[in-house]
Amino acid sequence: MSYVGSPFSDTSPAESEIYAFDFGKLLAPGETIATATFVCEVYQGVDLTPSTHVGSSPVISGSSVSCLIENLLPGVSYRLKALANTSAGQVLSLYSHVNCVADS
Repeated sequence: MSYVGSPFSDTSPAESEIYAFDFGKLLAPGETIATATFVCEVYQGVDLTPSTHVGSSPVISGSSVSCLIENLLPGVSYRLKALANTSAGQVLSLYSHVNCVADS
């Protein structure tokens, strides 16, 4: 599992956002993403059902995987992770974090 290097911008409970990961640097020439999975986990804080925040099936577009994430809880930091199964049989994983802050 590889960290993408920086967290996503903070979000609020009222926001529904599409988050994307680009696997381009991990794919060999001619290799494609065949299937993908998107995971939402608690990094810090308390949310007993983080998987319910994945609001859509993952979308594969070239070397990127994206997904709608919604209804996050304020005060919780989440780990968003994309898993990609490739045409060459690799299983690749990228992740980052997003903090949910209370609406002002």
